[in-house]
Amino acid sequence: MRWRCLGWMTMNRRPKSRGFSLIEVMIVISIIAVVAAIAIPGLHQSMRKQRVRTETRLLMSALREARGIALSRTSVPGLQCIGAGNGGSGGGGGTAYDCLPKTIGLRLTSPTSYEIVAQVPGNEVILQIVDLREQHPDTEVSIESPPPTTIVRFTGQGTLASAAPPFVIRDLSTDEVHTINVTLAGSVSIE
Repeated sequence: MRWRCLGWMTMNRRPKSRGFSLIEVMIVISIIAVVAAIAIPGLHQSMRKQRVRTETRLLMSALREARGIALSRTSVPGLQCIGAGNGGSGGGGGTAYDCLPKTIGLRLTSPTSYEIVAQVPGNEVILQIVDLREQHPDTEVSIESPPPTTIVRFTGQGTLASAAPPFVIRDLSTDEVHTINVTLAGSVSIE
């Protein structure tokens, strides 16, 4: 019997080199660089737009929270009135008692901050302070309207105590604008 040596079975043959050439690697890297150069500015713009949307939703949430507190018709934790007793109308002296706020409101204190306040007989108590710059130091968002010191008050029925102007929130870098409206019935919506 004769043995034949087949070409694919020879041992001294070198295996074919596998891998990428330098040209192939450079082409792939340049394609990635071009795609990144196109995508990064769009991503940056998208992040800026998202920032103003987030701040708008935070303000909208604060308005809804103020309305929710007003609707709950329960005493606010830590909020006490001083008077002759539970039926007292305030005045000097007397005992402290938990009291229901007459209204709960949201007051703008600057173009980048607001506070939730409770109005009780003879006093106003700040329940929460929100400063957009503290939450997001790189923010370029401003509440342009209504002017600072404007307060939107919700009654115990969840309705507005008086008509509220729309809240206009603007991103100062992109000029994107969102408007929040509060109806007399107390519902909060965004445009």
